[in-house]
Amino acid sequence: MKPMKRILITGANGFTGRYLLQYFMQQKTYELFATSNSTDKYPTQGYEYQRLDLTESGNVIAYIQKIQPDVIIHTAAISGIPQCEENPSQAYSVNVEAVKTIGTVAKKLAIHFIQLSTDFVFDGKREIPYTEEDIPAPINEYGKTKLEAEQWIQKHLTHYAIARVAVVYGKPKDGQHTNIVEIIQSKLSNNEELHLVSDQWRTPTYVGDICQGIHLLIEKEEKGIFHICGSELFSIYELGLYIAKLLGKDSCLIHPEISNSAFNAIPRPPFTALSNAKAKDILGYNTTTIYDYLVEFRV
Repeated sequence: MKPMKRILITGANGFTGRYLLQYFMQQKTYELFATSNSTDKYPTQGYEYQRLDLTESGNVIAYIQKIQPDVIIHTAAISGIPQCEENPSQAYSVNVEAVKTIGTVAKKLAIHFIQLSTDFVFDGKREIPYTEEDIPAPINEYGKTKLEAEQWIQKHLTHYAIARVAVVYGKPKDGQHTNIVEIIQSKLSNNEELHLVSDQWRTPTYVGDICQGIHLLIEKEEKGIFHICGSELFSIYELGLYIAKLLGKDSCLIHPEISNSAFNAIPRPPFTALSNAKAKDILGYNTTTIYDYLVEFRV
């Protein structure tokens, strides 16, 4: 019998990290290990958990050498735009230096390294979706750190994949950060007003699709950058109007707003729609629609 692959998931208390952990537990064909910088917030059986500060390089190296995973799925990051702007050294430590630490030991042990990245590596100065071949040019600290991590991986590793995701949505667990689709759905359901930016366009991505895409990257062992994102393009305001229509709610509750007034002028790229054509063609990746999520199978 072929031995089970051993997968390590970092950031396992986070939204995407926990979904990935649950997804691979359901496959029942992997031995799973999970880390986060705090105790396990949602303990259950089916994996080994280790509290681990990824900025403590010695402990990180020792742990990876101890468990000898075949695959590392690195989701841990500081992704809050204001937090990265206010404390760029902390963002660099977590988003870049930790990647270098994990990537170095992954290279030494021939571990398949999968890095989650972001649409914010682009500057947004275009009107058609970005492909993996387009040149990144981030305009805020978060995007800059994620791009530097991407560039280090591409320069130093051979057995890797970078999965760029965008506006990830799905039902969070208690204590996890919520997301724009859940916020819109919740406020509309309570007949509350919403102010949504009309000058930012994105390709929202269902978190379950990210799990599928990462699974395909592992099984096919494809190398390089892949846009693991949704297929629908919305401005945030248009997304709100569409969700209101799906839920049969009054669209008058939703008001358009310009991003600078909404976010205190922290730089955000206006257009970061990603093309997932490469992932569909090479991986056989499929996507979930907002309609599917809210109407067909949301639980």
